[in-house]
Amino acid sequence: MKPNLENYEKFKELHLIEHDWGYLLWKYGTDDNVEIEDILAVEQRKGYGTQMMKELIGQCSPKLIFVYTKSGNTVAQAFYEAMGMQKGGELDDNWIYWQHYNILKNKLCKNDSV
Repeated sequence: MKPNLENYEKFKELHLIEHDWGYLLWKYGTDDNVEIEDILAVEQRKGYGTQMMKELIGQCSPKLIFVYTKSGNTVAQAFYEAMGMQKGGELDDNWIYWQHYNILKNKLCKNDSV
């Protein structure tokens, strides 16, 4: 059996949402899922992270969106929980947060035209 290289290429490609005030780096994963690789805002609690999450939702429509965060990074964990993401299991000192795309879209973009 040969791998489907056409699909494999999209897994390696990173996508960037970039602003003067922050960025969000994401990629496609297996089974039509999206993984957030990194997110950074120059100031917290200004809505920048939420705005970038909305932009991510506008750029793709996967089954799930997920992210890993260090188990001690309570600021990131609180952010993902506020976004409506579910805390999954722990793996190598990391927690996984995930949510179905449609649930995130409905929560974050209910008053937007995304």
